[in-house]
Amino acid sequence: MIGAVLEHVRYRSALSPEALRTALAEIVAPTEWPPALIFKLSGGGIVSRVMESPETPLPFFGLVSTEKIRIARASRGGQVTPFQPILLGTITADPGGSLLDLTLRPHRETKSLSGLFTLTGFVMLGSSIPAILSAQSLGVIGAVIGVLFMIFPTWRARTCFRTDQRDALKALCAALPLSVVSEHAV
Repeated sequence: MIGAVLEHVRYRSALSPEALRTALAEIVAPTEWPPALIFKLSGGGIVSRVMESPETPLPFFGLVSTEKIRIARASRGGQVTPFQPILLGTITADPGGSLLDLTLRPHRETKSLSGLFTLTGFVMLGSSIPAILSAQSLGVIGAVIGVLFMIFPTWRARTCFRTDQRDALKALCAALPLSVVSEHAV
């Protein structure tokens, strides 16, 4: 659904790989990986899918090991949108410190309903054509709703991902001694 907004970021740190890994582990609440997508009832009575996030005062949750990093930004309410980026990365040695390579992507299950929304939009748009041809105003309304079903979920996912991506990287840079080496879309 939002594969085009994946980002790769490389940071440099004056810390050794072991020290950077330790500093990162201190701001990450350890959890099982990958985080499950669960259904929650919002205060407005709408059922939505969220990533299961632990209650923690730490800014991130996930897995930090010598081989890999798999973390996501923690939320105060314990509910993290599935469009929030997951930071996947590695730490390697670099002269004078270390490099932290991160790829940011949404939860792997965010695509699971995109086909349903697109199909619903096509069905609504297609079924509106006879009403539009016979000059019925409900046909135009149905066509607009069909187009919104095809466009809005993807637009919302991209917007949420980009916003949460900036917030996650700002939180990471605020907590660790990092400087950006490179950023680019994948």
